[in-house]
Amino acid sequence: MQFGDWRYLKFTIRVHKNTLIGPSRQIISQMWQNHNGGIAPGPALIVTLVNLSSTTYKLQFAHRNAAVNAAGGSAKTFAQSEVLTKRRDADGALDNWHRFHLKMEPVWDTSGPRGLVLVWADDSSVSSLDFTEANAINYCAPAQPGQPADDAIRCPNSYHKFYWGLQPDTTMQDAFDMRIGTYRSAPMDYMTYWLDDIKLTSTQASL
Repeated sequence: MQFGDWRYLKFTIRVHKNTLIGPSRQIISQMWQNHNGGIAPGPALIVTLVNLSSTTYKLQFAHRNAAVNAAGGSAKTFAQSEVLTKRRDADGALDNWHRFHLKMEPVWDTSGPRGLVLVWADDSSVSSLDFTEANAINYCAPAQPGQPADDAIRCPNSYHKFYWGLQPDTTMQDAFDMRIGTYRSAPMDYMTYWLDDIKLTSTQASL
């Protein structure tokens, strides 16, 4: 994927009831902007599994750009799922798989329109995944008179339009790669989860 390209990602997830994650969270997917040596400033997109209790968890989605890095480097949360239920015991009736679909366009150039990441989930208020923007879990409606223009202020932790990635130069490339799987945590506690039906495409119809 390059700046200005559209990509569509889908996956399903199920988490074991006994999973412990660091003390509380674990990165399970990252999108990195390719770079030529040196120390990378961090992934442009991050998906984190947040342990809430012995029976529940949620997913958080965060991004980085030049402004985020200049402010201290911590990725900014732009979407989070509702509270999800872990897999039940053998006598439980539910497998507790949860589906997520993402629509992504990276844009770094702050002189033009923002990029976006829309996240749809089967745990939202809709009965099926209707891919209209307003049904995304992080959709932020346009500002009304008297409301802040900044989506991140008007819709904290739940907005879909933003700049992400860094300006290509001699170090950073105009190319991204998607990484799926557990990233190291500290301390290294154990976790058991399943990811299935993973697909990354250039068209939504291909999902």
